[in-house]
Amino acid sequence: MKKTLALLMAVLMMISLFAGCGGGSNTDTKTTGSGSGATTDVPEFKAGLSIWGTSDSHGRGVSTAASWIESLGGKLIIDTGAFDADAQIASVENLINSGVDFLTFCAYTGESIIPAIASKCQEAGVYFAMWDTTVTDSTIQAALDANPYYCGTTNEDQYTAGYNGVSELAKQGAKEFALIKYAVGVATCDDREKGAAAAIKDLGLKLSYTLVAPEDVVKGVQDVLTNYKSIDAIFALGGSATYVTPSIQAIDAVGRTGKVKTAGFDFSDTMGDELTSKKASLFIGGHVCTSYYAEIMALSAWMGKPVNPEKKQLTINYLYITDTNGISDYQKYVIDNAPYSNDDMLKHLNSKSFDELQSYAAAFTIENIKAARAG
Repeated sequence: MKKTLALLMAVLMMISLFAGCGGGSNTDTKTTGSGSGATTDVPEFKAGLSIWGTSDSHGRGVSTAASWIESLGGKLIIDTGAFDADAQIASVENLINSGVDFLTFCAYTGESIIPAIASKCQEAGVYFAMWDTTVTDSTIQAALDANPYYCGTTNEDQYTAGYNGVSELAKQGAKEFALIKYAVGVATCDDREKGAAAAIKDLGLKLSYTLVAPEDVVKGVQDVLTNYKSIDAIFALGGSATYVTPSIQAIDAVGRTGKVKTAGFDFSDTMGDELTSKKASLFIGGHVCTSYYAEIMALSAWMGKPVNPEKKQLTINYLYITDTNGISDYQKYVIDNAPYSNDDMLKHLNSKSFDELQSYAAAFTIENIKAARAG
């Protein structure tokens, strides 16, 4: 009897040991979903976001969108030290050292930082994806394609955004333009310029001057308006807080208030007042889900089920706002409340193909979000 009892105890101990092994993985999982067909076990994960900061509207929005995936059972670590090229690389190192499983970043200081970051991620075995970034250097792209930890990138259709921006200003009566570029050789800015120039040509408008990376935006715009007195639109191809607000100050300073329209990219904290006062006519932005979709690509790869195995670029929608009603809707439906439910996010994570994931991203509009909430 004692031998039988001892044998039984040994068997129970072995069963307990095997149960603890969990099939060879010691990672806890969280079951998420509500029976919609998207239910899955998502391993607990630690994600990293490298960004320049969260004090500006766009930085806060991108960080908020990146945090959506925490509801799937993970933790997001945000490093806000990426304010220049060297600091971006250091920011990624900080995230790697904090033990993240995957991370995302925007190469907004230029493509030159990508090889160093890609190498560090590969050495550490950390999956990574980029947001708001288009790679134009073939050597860098080839290295990324060969990197087993690279998961793809997201960006907006910058050419179309530049074209649409000019078209909207033209609808409001603008005929003669000055453009403001924030950089040369950065694909995002260059593509916006190409789109704007195409619209100006197609619509029979006039481009009088292109201001490139002015150190003093107010003075630069003042000089342009003084020398080109018939310019009636300033279209900034960079951040509105950096270029639109100073442009408005310059317009006021030269006595052209109400006679020169302004527009720019990335939502700002002052856009409401600027639209109300009619000193600004258009803001192009709200593309905060760019970080979220980059995370979905990286998370799926880390889980061993990559939704973007060919490491393609996912296209994200811009939102176009011309009045304060648009701002209220954006705040309500995107920032204050996540536009995606857990079931939505699981559908994205379980996309059957990259094209299916792209279809989800293409549906990111205020109108579609409203309709989903109403349903």
